[in-house]
Amino acid sequence: MIEKSIKTDRGNIYYWVNENNSSNAIVFLHGLTVDHTLFDMQVEFFSKDCKVITIDLPLHGKSIGYNDFSIDNAASDLAKLIENEDISRYAVVGQSAGGYFAQQLANIDSKAACFIGVDTSPLGKDNYKSLDLFWVKHFSSFASFYPYNYYCKISSKQAAITSDGRENMYNALVKLGKENMLVAADKIYNSFATHDNVELKCPVLLIYGDCDKVGYVKKYNELWSKSKNYPIEIIPNAGHNSNYDNYSYFNEIVNNFIKKII
Repeated sequence: MIEKSIKTDRGNIYYWVNENNSSNAIVFLHGLTVDHTLFDMQVEFFSKDCKVITIDLPLHGKSIGYNDFSIDNAASDLAKLIENEDISRYAVVGQSAGGYFAQQLANIDSKAACFIGVDTSPLGKDNYKSLDLFWVKHFSSFASFYPYNYYCKISSKQAAITSDGRENMYNALVKLGKENMLVAADKIYNSFATHDNVELKCPVLLIYGDCDKVGYVKKYNELWSKSKNYPIEIIPNAGHNSNYDNYSYFNEIVNNFIKKII
């Protein structure tokens, strides 16, 4: 993978691209407090058929220095990044909070051929109870009380069920640091909690791990699938970071979906 960056008015966004020259692509957007390495187990598998892009989202990894954050601003800059890569059609995959960026990106960019939500939930405050939004808005305040090493350990244990998955999550958290973690959580969750509902016009696939115990991911995915008639796949032997825990199963599910579209 080749490291690149794009300069925006709000800050630089760093991303990685394989050497496939296809005009079709799959774009992976990671969740809160991790980085582009969350998709290490997808890169080789998808590289043979299309261009693969992994990104350090704003406020994460090498893209920490990002001002005037909102999900809409970030999605607008991601659309410019994709335009910079001369892509005609792409599948956008968003894991957890990365799913919020991905939904807005698919909403504004006609080149987004489909959206794949991984252990995420719908973007739009009207989908949630007021108590759920309260906890989300105040997440960083509660998280600030934990010693950071302890927070890293419990968060990685909650996010994944495999040792490799937990190590990936733990390493990303340690690298991010407590101050940057709190800033990212505060800005992303507050933007999420005030965002209007997004109505996707492209094909959608919902995915979650059968052992996902983060928040109400399972419940909201089932409700989302039922209300919009979206297909849903459950990854066996996988937690919240299901694409890492059971990557072989995940890769096949995603590949079977996108090959009909891009």
